[in-house]
Amino acid sequence: NGVVYISGQTNCYRVSDKVQVYLYLEKLSNGGWGTIKTHSSTANNTYVVDTGMLFSVQKGHYYRVKGTHIAKKGSTVESCNTCTNAIYID
Repeated sequence: NGVVYISGQTNCYRVSDKVQVYLYLEKLSNGGWGTIKTHSSTANNTYVVDTGMLFSVQKGHYYRVKGTHIAKKGSTVESCNTCTNAIYID
């Protein structure tokens, strides 16, 4: 129906000062990926943060979600990036 739900989660092995997840909904257009929507969540003094959101999208295109996951404890910062496979919204 032209609506997608994107979600992401950042997990830590121990309680961190700040845990973040950033989500980027991307659309394939003219041979390249471009970000069309963003969503994020931050939690303090925890080991997990998760979030999700519904977005309306144009049918007839490929979409994917990229994520950036960050944990901060004192002066130590760890991060990683994720990316889903593309799906076609018909």
